[in-house]
Amino acid sequence: MPSESESVTFAEFSRSWLSTWAIVRLKASGYREYESIVRLHLIPHFGELTLDEVTVYRIQVYIADKIALGLAPRSVKNHVIVLKRILGTAVDYGLLRENPVDKVASPRIERSEMSFLTPEQIRQLIEATPASWRLLIALPALCGLRKGEILALEFDDIDTEAKTISITKSMRGGIVSTPKTSSSVATLSLPESLLPLIEHRRRQAGGHKLVFCKSDGSPLSDATPNRILARALIKAGLPTIRFHDLRHSWAVAHLRTGTDIKTLAYLGRWSSTATLLETYAHVLPAIGGDAVDRLDRMISRQE
Repeated sequence: MPSESESVTFAEFSRSWLSTWAIVRLKASGYREYESIVRLHLIPHFGELTLDEVTVYRIQVYIADKIALGLAPRSVKNHVIVLKRILGTAVDYGLLRENPVDKVASPRIERSEMSFLTPEQIRQLIEATPASWRLLIALPALCGLRKGEILALEFDDIDTEAKTISITKSMRGGIVSTPKTSSSVATLSLPESLLPLIEHRRRQAGGHKLVFCKSDGSPLSDATPNRILARALIKAGLPTIRFHDLRHSWAVAHLRTGTDIKTLAYLGRWSSTATLLETYAHVLPAIGGDAVDRLDRMISRQE
């Protein structure tokens, strides 16, 4: 690793950073994402500059240029996060006095309206899904599993007698890693309605260990669940949603049926109730109104 910021180019340092810092600290899926951002975006823009020439102004111009080219603000913000980590390491190594990213105005990200299906729509969706793939749709919609957790799921993780499912790993790009956070690792109760779907899927799997796989036992691509969902939505005549919105639908249904925040955070394996509250804040006012009405009716009957 070169030692002087005046002679070390961003390209040199960032490549070294990937091979010595990122490869050690990041999950395989995270490393691939960081490497792609560095190679395709950051090095082409900053590569020939020395570290001390990567200034606040130049970073701000980079952000504005990417936004002007039509890149989504969230994607640009991910670039800034990677850049901040790279230059933060340069500060740790004594190659920079301060991190210029700390003074940059990051792109504003508008919170989009959350899409979700009602319980009745979920029932219609599962019925419209081919029998072999109904479990794929039911797991996020009835248990709140994330797509990566579903793709990594093995039959050994499911105990139909105890009616439990163990979440211990996730998959992205065919590579297995640990789940999103430590709180994501858990053993969950299985709804009774999923047991026939599990047994049907077991017969379809041909003895392979992955619950969802190709005919040769290899993992499904990350896009396969999206395509299965899209076709089922069209067949059922339902609005378009993302695969992750099935998990949102599960959470909203729980909230609307009275599941308390602490219990839902445990079932959904969120890292904190604060995260859950922030995500579903728009749902809570209506639920609060229902609670007020229930108390009002109860008191009124006692008068």
